Amino acid sequence: MERINVDAPLWDQSNFHGRFRHFFWMTNPLNCLHSTSELKNAKTLLEQYKLGQEPPGTTQEQVRLCRIHMWWVYSYIVNE
Repeated sequence: MERINVDAPLWDQSNFHGRFRHFFWMTNPLNCLHSTSELKNAKTLLEQYKLGQEPPGTTQEQVRLCRIHMWWVYSYIVNE
């Protein structure tokens, strides 16, 4: 199974639709509803995934959810 490139944009940035989806995703206020522990767990999982050291049994869906729902906070707020 192919690994997810967590550093690549989720949508094509060469067209308006892709840039619009990215902007909407980045400004989604629902991202603020996640607890601090959820955000720190997402940060840890994404860092481990980048290094190829994710816990056994980690699914691509878990990685996608961490990336999609928590990327903004992971990148800008919880970046310790």
